[in-house]
Amino acid sequence: YEEAIQLSRRASNKVSIYMKLIDISEKSALYPQMITYLDKLSQVASNQIKLDAKLDWITYNRKLGNHNEIITEIDNLLGQSEYQSIYMKLELEQAKVYLDQKDFETTKLLLSDFTSSYERKDESAEAFYHLGYIALMEDFDLVLAKDYFDSAKKEKSSSKYGKKAKDMKVVIEEFTTLQEEYEYRVENPELEEE
Repeated sequence: YEEAIQLSRRASNKVSIYMKLIDISEKSALYPQMITYLDKLSQVASNQIKLDAKLDWITYNRKLGNHNEIITEIDNLLGQSEYQSIYMKLELEQAKVYLDQKDFETTKLLLSDFTSSYERKDESAEAFYHLGYIALMEDFDLVLAKDYFDSAKKEKSSSKYGKKAKDMKVVIEEFTTLQEEYEYRVENPELEEE
């Protein structure tokens, strides 16, 4: 297939061959090669295929932990008008890269800006979910986490992250109930005998 790409003169043939190579790489879990093919595909493809190739390139680079490359590439893409239609997804991916790196302050800043710019989207529900997750797991601020999960649910309750936020709210409520029961028992030891 790689030799066929060199011999092919038509862009549509190259796109088709790169897509086959990407499929083979994915099935064989050859992610470094897949990333290379996705990059080359985005150079020869046009329209939606090019945009999807870039988003997939980001996804698989995140799996491999190539965070600096992704941040550089996203900064570059955000400055190009041809990527305007996926600008929102790129901004969210940028925040998720910082989250992967456990840079929670930068992530919170990016996600807060994101949620103030976009609303009623699957992506904004995801952003609120991530903010809630950080508030819960890193800051252990149950009230703030619950507020973020509420916001995620309100943004798009039918989305994947809207549903996850609903589940996380239930977990927080169950934990709070158990905590209150424990504190009540500690304050009233005579009830323990009953």
